[in-house]
Amino acid sequence: PGSLREGGVGGPTRLPGGKADGRKAARGTPWTKAPWTGGLVGALATLSLSSSTRTLTVAICKTPICMRLFRLALPIMGLNTLNVLALAVDTAMCGHLENPESVLAALSFATQLVFLLMVAMLGLSVGTVSLVSRAYGAGDMERVEHLLVQSTLLTFIVSALVATVGNAFADPLMRLLGADDTTAELGLAYLRPMLVGTIFSYTTLLYASTLRGVGTMVWPFVAALISNGLNVLFNTGLILGKFGCPALGVQGAAYGTLLSQAIGLVFIVTILRRGVVPGIRPTLRLEAIDRPLARELFFVGAPAALDTRASGGPNICVRQLPSQ
Repeated sequence: PGSLREGGVGGPTRLPGGKADGRKAARGTPWTKAPWTGGLVGALATLSLSSSTRTLTVAICKTPICMRLFRLALPIMGLNTLNVLALAVDTAMCGHLENPESVLAALSFATQLVFLLMVAMLGLSVGTVSLVSRAYGAGDMERVEHLLVQSTLLTFIVSALVATVGNAFADPLMRLLGADDTTAELGLAYLRPMLVGTIFSYTTLLYASTLRGVGTMVWPFVAALISNGLNVLFNTGLILGKFGCPALGVQGAAYGTLLSQAIGLVFIVTILRRGVVPGIRPTLRLEAIDRPLARELFFVGAPAALDTRASGGPNICVRQLPSQ
């Protein structure tokens, strides 16, 4: 662009011979308002290119957009931390049960299968975020509502398919990973309830991802904070038999997790239904599946979902080695 001159943005223009004429290079369209910057306020970096040495110096500036990015990223960092802690808490509590080696191996196999079977839901959530963010940014609230209704219905369908197919092949899949009889029995006690209750985690994932797509990061974090706190409480009771609850062992870990996920889903749906985020109000109504839209949702999200699941393949192979 013409506003970028040798000597830096907004600096003096260099005339032939190396003399400065004192004029600012910002005449014309300022670079912070040019189309290729997206209208960002303030310089993200000042580039200075010397004609003699051709060295490039980048000076990072403190700008409002940098602080905005940090505020958006901070809740996601917290959310990812909570997701890791939830699994760590389940593992730590199950480690206090009898035969901890078999229990932890069973929990490992079961969670890996749960994550692998999420591939379709991950694709749907990524596609929904992509399309909803575009429609929301364009102010097309009618399309946003249509996308939310369709993606919610598709989430229910995916959950039902995962629960049905997953439970039908749960035992062979556990054996394929190398689980022995004891480990497979313990793993199925955790895996079967988790597959039946995927509707809670999948729907929460959908709405949390949608909120992040429109720039609202706090509420998904709050929902995860509530869900993880309750997960610790419920699992303490149902795994170890505390607070007057039955000691269900590994199966109690599944029930406690599902119960906390259901409460987290109720919280996030309640927040959205109250209009906390303008234009994002999930509506549960039965309507025909928009097949072209469904194909577009899965097509957009498929690469990201497959990439995520492919990265987990080596972990499964490594976990399987000790059983051989």
